[in-house]
Amino acid sequence: MFPESAALGRDQTFEALLAEHGAMLRRIASAYEADRERRRELEQDILLAVWRALPKHRGDAPLRHFIARVAHNRAVTHVAREAAEPRRQPLDEAAPSDAPTPHEAAEARDLHDRLADAVRALPLPLRQPALLTLEGFPGRDRRDAGPERQRRLYPPDPRQGRPAQGHEPGGSVMSTPPKTTPTTGPT
Repeated sequence: MFPESAALGRDQTFEALLAEHGAMLRRIASAYEADRERRRELEQDILLAVWRALPKHRGDAPLRHFIARVAHNRAVTHVAREAAEPRRQPLDEAAPSDAPTPHEAAEARDLHDRLADAVRALPLPLRQPALLTLEGFPGRDRRDAGPERQRRLYPPDPRQGRPAQGHEPGGSVMSTPPKTTPTTGPT
């Protein structure tokens, strides 16, 4: 690359160039980019492009014109690249959202889990009516569910003194335990 003294000379030349033309380069960048952070990036890109292009300056035109041309070319490339990117917009933290907060979502999951546990704890004949109620079915659609339906479908077996066992159309086995009469003390 450059010998150390040449590199030092190039650095000093570049520093002098920035002192003389830095304001012009910042104005060029601000003419092409309104966003402060992106403009700062564009300024850095322009400085790098000027640094790389300086050895190619042949002296045909004034240095100021050469630097301005490099800066404009770099800015146009920046604009073309930004135009290809999707539009960015700052996120407004105060913007309303219909989505539940993480806390609300956790509470809803907890409530759902507790309700499911409660339904599973119900005796089998009461689960279907409970589920139909929770699903919003009107009363007339629920009347054919539960213990009354079981008594209609499986009347008591007169030989055994208890309801007959059978299968529900859905495939689950429905049975009612034998009725017991309470006893009153020792006889």
